[in-house]
Amino acid sequence: MNIRVFIRVAASCVMMITLMSCDRFSSYGRFMKHDQAYYAQVATACDELRVKIPTSFTNGQVIQGDNESLPTILRQLNANKIEIETNRVSIMVHDSRLGFGIVWEPSNYDNVDAPWVLQTYAEDIRKVVYSGKTSAVR
Repeated sequence: MNIRVFIRVAASCVMMITLMSCDRFSSYGRFMKHDQAYYAQVATACDELRVKIPTSFTNGQVIQGDNESLPTILRQLNANKIEIETNRVSIMVHDSRLGFGIVWEPSNYDNVDAPWVLQTYAEDIRKVVYSGKTSAVR
């Protein structure tokens, strides 16, 4: 193999990995720069989804992130998919190792009065960005 071809292929691979990483960090970075009012809106939108899911869906429901029935604030996240359960909403932004997740769930599943938390998962990093009461009544 010609050394110039090898260098071009290697450089292309490095560039693709760099661009993918930048996209992941830009999506994650944009989400992390919002204020508490924004996160409260995301949590409320997640609660809207939880109320809409039929109780017959015991294992939850998965919908695509661009589904027109989603609240606008959730569609704007450009998620790949959203998993909705009666006591949890998981949002996957990019469906790969370079993506991150957003979860709205109780801080303590054993205590029904415990606050709920909106948290992000990016590789091994978990960060609570908002804590409050759920607005969903089932």
